[in-house]
Amino acid sequence: MFTPLPLQQWAEHTFKCSDLGDKRRTKRLTHVAAELAAHTGSSLASSCESNLAVVEGAYRFIGNEAVEPDAK
Repeated sequence: MFTPLPLQQWAEHTFKCSDLGDKRRTKRLTHVAAELAAHTGSSLASSCESNLAVVEGAYRFIGNEAVEPDAK
């Protein structure tokens, strides 16, 4: 994936206005998005380079019932 910004900055710029009800969720979203973009085509676990804490945080974010997929 080509972006003119480093991936973490790209993710922050892309998702900074996301309203997920808690700024920590937006921070997690940007981190997960940057990891997935850096490892396009890889599984979530591979994208997080098998760092179990990062993988667990990503799965908790995805499974969080307070996070709505259509949130803006």
